[in-house]
Amino acid sequence: MGFGREAPVPSPPGVPIGHAEKGIGGKFRARSSPSLVRLRAERGGKLLRRGAFDIEATAGVIGDWNPAQRRHGEEHANSKIPCFSTQPGNDEESKSIESVLLLPVFMQRRDTLQCVHEPFGDAFYFGPERMSRRYEGDEKARVESGFAHSTYQSIFERLEREAAEGKRLFIKDIIHYLVPPSGQPPSIAPSLLKIKRGVGTQDGNVVDPVSILAAEPSSNVNKKTPYPYDTPAEVDNPTVVPAAMLGKFHFTFLIRDPHYSIPSYYRCTIPPLDAITGFYDFYESEAGYDEVRRVFDYLRKIRLVGPHDANGNATATGASNGVYVNGDGVNGSAVPANTKRAEICVIDADDLLDDPAGIIKRYCKSVGIDYTPEMLTWNSEEDHEIAIEAFEKWRGFHEDAIHSIELKARNHQKARKTEAEFDQEWREKYGEKGAKIIRAAVDRNMADYRYMKKFVMKA
Repeated sequence: MGFGREAPVPSPPGVPIGHAEKGIGGKFRARSSPSLVRLRAERGGKLLRRGAFDIEATAGVIGDWNPAQRRHGEEHANSKIPCFSTQPGNDEESKSIESVLLLPVFMQRRDTLQCVHEPFGDAFYFGPERMSRRYEGDEKARVESGFAHSTYQSIFERLEREAAEGKRLFIKDIIHYLVPPSGQPPSIAPSLLKIKRGVGTQDGNVVDPVSILAAEPSSNVNKKTPYPYDTPAEVDNPTVVPAAMLGKFHFTFLIRDPHYSIPSYYRCTIPPLDAITGFYDFYESEAGYDEVRRVFDYLRKIRLVGPHDANGNATATGASNGVYVNGDGVNGSAVPANTKRAEICVIDADDLLDDPAGIIKRYCKSVGIDYTPEMLTWNSEEDHEIAIEAFEKWRGFHEDAIHSIELKARNHQKARKTEAEFDQEWREKYGEKGAKIIRAAVDRNMADYRYMKKFVMKA
């Protein structure tokens, strides 16, 4: 993704670093400072109307966002793909950088795609609507990050500017950035409340949620813990984003075995890496498996994904699926029954490493992107400059991805290990205490991983 000429833009007081926020003007480049990143903006723009998410989560999601309300299955020109990735972890430790490498894969389609890396963490960790307690006692870090004024609304506005060039938007992000941590009851983010005008309609017409957002920074930017919000919730919605906005995305879920993602992420929260990442404690809630499963089931329940998966199999949720097209039909606006529906897209990281060409090709077919073998290789100076710009915002987490040149199949199947062998490996690397923390987190998240694995895409 080309960034062109960069012009310095002063950071507003309190924009975090470590999550690069699109500058006030539009595009940004992130320059790393010990654990936070400074940004630069280039020009403004206008938002699109539909999207795609990639959520990895240690599980993840990818979506599709169009400037016009087009139904899935029609021409994808000028549509956008946000990609949510909920896969905390450190590449060097795991050597499994398949989730992170989805971004450089699609950066190779700079002619048609605009890629964005993990924007929603800005609001989750640092802004006046933050839900994480990670930086709650460190106002200085929140301010120096450059994102202390980032709201969920302002992030959607940045995505709008990114989409102004007329390309599809592809966002890799983490789903738990949209979900209150530790099972807290959800309610809509204050900055997004105006979307609820007429329950998604106005004078009988669907309201474009993005166009009616207003920038009204909270007066509690640095005074107290903002969450829980004093706002209404939507029935069954586990996120802080209204269903009408979720309905503008085509979701893809990227998952990974907790036996590998949990220790990989744990390593980023202990010395020596914690001094680079700025994460000094391990929060199991940031694993994201529970959040991915709940969001996935909710999207199926309200008929934004399914009923068929990418393999052509019908699925059941306890409610009829597939009545609505992904990106249309939220809050009672049905579309014709014969309209082509969005597939359930779930990718397992191990499948991606075993057969990257096959999985990427199948995924591209599902979301309407022309696949070329060249997408799996990035070895030019421009490719590496773009990768550095994208990944520097989270220093210490994506080092292997920054220095990679391709996504290729591993030479052999991953060796199977017994639970006892995993425990021994964790004790040797992280000590008795670390091994116990990892074991408890793995055990608690395996059920959600296995559940999502039932829906995985096959080449």
